[in-house]
Amino acid sequence: MACGSGPRTTVRTLSSGRKIRVISIQRVEFNRPPPALVLRYQTDLRLDQKDKLQEEVSDIWSDFRKDVETADLKAAAIIAGEMPNGWPLYRFDTYGFVFEKAQDGGWTQRNAK
Repeated sequence: MACGSGPRTTVRTLSSGRKIRVISIQRVEFNRPPPALVLRYQTDLRLDQKDKLQEEVSDIWSDFRKDVETADLKAAAIIAGEMPNGWPLYRFDTYGFVFEKAQDGGWTQRNAK
Protein backbone atom coordinates (compact mmCIF):
# COMPACT_ATOMS: atom_id res chain seq x y z
CA MET A 1 0.00 0.00 0.00
CA ALA A 2 1.06 3.55 -0.66
CA CYS A 3 -0.26 7.08 -0.35
CA GLY A 4 -1.48 9.10 -3.30
CA SER A 5 -3.54 8.59 -6.43
CA GLY A 6 -1.60 5.73 -7.98
CA PRO A 7 1.45 5.45 -10.19
CA ARG A 8 2.21 8.01 -12.89
CA THR A 9 1.79 6.61 -16.37
CA THR A 10 2.70 7.47 -19.95
CA VAL A 11 0.35 6.50 -22.77
CA ARG A 12 1.98 4.34 -25.43
CA THR A 13 0.16 3.45 -28.66
CA LEU A 14 0.92 -0.07 -29.89
CA SER A 15 1.19 -0.94 -33.59
CA SER A 16 -2.28 -2.53 -33.26
CA GLY A 17 -3.71 0.86 -32.25
CA ARG A 18 -4.31 -0.21 -28.64
CA LYS A 19 -3.27 2.39 -26.08
CA ILE A 20 -1.64 1.27 -22.84
CA ARG A 21 -0.61 3.22 -19.74
CA VAL A 22 3.06 2.44 -19.11
CA ILE A 23 4.34 2.90 -15.57
CA SER A 24 7.95 2.01 -16.37
CA ILE A 25 10.32 0.13 -18.66
CA GLN A 26 13.62 -0.83 -17.11
CA ARG A 27 16.42 -3.35 -17.29
CA VAL A 28 16.49 -5.56 -14.21
CA GLU A 29 19.46 -7.59 -12.97
CA PHE A 30 18.59 -10.73 -11.01
CA ASN A 31 20.69 -12.85 -8.62
CA ARG A 32 21.21 -15.27 -11.47
CA PRO A 33 21.34 -14.43 -15.18
CA PRO A 34 19.96 -13.44 -17.53
CA PRO A 35 18.98 -9.80 -16.97
CA ALA A 36 15.55 -8.82 -18.28
CA LEU A 37 13.72 -5.84 -19.70
CA VAL A 38 10.58 -5.27 -17.61
CA LEU A 39 7.52 -3.31 -18.71
CA ARG A 40 5.04 -2.36 -15.98
CA TYR A 41 1.66 -1.04 -17.09
CA GLN A 42 -1.78 -0.26 -15.74
CA THR A 43 -4.69 -2.25 -17.19
CA ASP A 44 -8.43 -1.55 -17.14
CA LEU A 45 -9.03 -5.29 -16.77
CA ARG A 46 -9.37 -7.17 -13.50
CA LEU A 47 -6.49 -9.58 -12.96
CA ASP A 48 -8.93 -12.50 -12.70
CA GLN A 49 -9.95 -11.94 -16.35
CA LYS A 50 -7.10 -14.21 -17.43
CA ASP A 51 -8.15 -14.76 -21.08
CA LYS A 52 -8.66 -11.05 -21.79
CA LEU A 53 -5.48 -10.18 -19.90
CA GLN A 54 -3.55 -12.75 -21.98
CA GLU A 55 -4.90 -11.16 -25.19
CA GLU A 56 -3.81 -7.72 -23.98
CA VAL A 57 -0.34 -8.94 -23.00
CA SER A 58 0.08 -10.78 -26.32
CA ASP A 59 -0.66 -7.51 -28.10
CA ILE A 60 1.87 -5.67 -25.92
CA TRP A 61 4.46 -8.41 -26.42
CA SER A 62 4.24 -8.05 -30.21
CA ASP A 63 5.74 -4.55 -29.86
CA PHE A 64 7.78 -4.95 -26.65
CA ARG A 65 9.64 -8.00 -28.03
CA LYS A 66 11.33 -5.63 -30.51
CA ASP A 67 12.55 -3.46 -27.61
CA VAL A 68 13.92 -6.54 -25.82
CA GLU A 69 15.69 -7.83 -28.92
CA THR A 70 17.13 -4.37 -29.67
CA ALA A 71 18.54 -4.36 -26.12
CA ASP A 72 20.08 -7.79 -26.94
CA LEU A 73 18.41 -9.43 -23.92
CA LYS A 74 17.18 -13.00 -23.57
CA ALA A 75 14.50 -12.41 -20.93
CA ALA A 76 11.61 -10.03 -20.41
CA ALA A 77 8.57 -9.50 -18.23
CA ILE A 78 5.32 -7.64 -18.68
CA ILE A 79 3.66 -6.80 -15.39
CA ALA A 80 -0.01 -5.82 -15.51
CA GLY A 81 -1.39 -3.75 -12.63
CA GLU A 82 -5.05 -3.23 -11.86
CA MET A 83 -6.38 0.28 -11.47
CA PRO A 84 -5.44 1.40 -7.95
CA ASN A 85 -8.32 1.40 -5.51
CA GLY A 86 -8.79 3.08 -2.18
CA TRP A 87 -8.02 6.56 -0.95
CA PRO A 88 -5.95 8.05 0.64
CA LEU A 89 -4.16 4.68 0.73
CA TYR A 90 -4.40 2.66 -2.45
CA ARG A 91 -3.80 -0.95 -3.34
CA PHE A 92 -2.15 -1.84 -6.66
CA ASP A 93 -2.36 -5.59 -7.43
CA THR A 94 -0.19 -6.99 -10.22
CA TYR A 95 0.23 -10.11 -12.35
CA GLY A 96 3.38 -10.91 -14.31
CA PHE A 97 4.10 -12.58 -17.63
CA VAL A 98 7.68 -13.78 -18.17
CA PHE A 99 9.28 -14.36 -21.57
CA GLU A 100 12.51 -16.26 -22.21
CA LYS A 101 14.41 -16.62 -25.46
CA ALA A 102 15.05 -20.23 -26.49
CA GLN A 103 18.19 -21.58 -28.17
CA ASP A 104 16.34 -21.63 -31.53
CA GLY A 105 15.62 -17.88 -31.25
CA GLY A 106 11.93 -18.29 -30.44
CA TRP A 107 10.33 -16.99 -27.26
CA THR A 108 8.48 -18.93 -24.56
CA GLN A 109 6.06 -17.44 -22.08
CA ARG A 110 5.23 -18.40 -18.54
CA ASN A 111 3.00 -16.65 -16.06
CA ALA A 112 4.13 -15.71 -12.58
CA LYS A 113 1.81 -14.07 -10.04
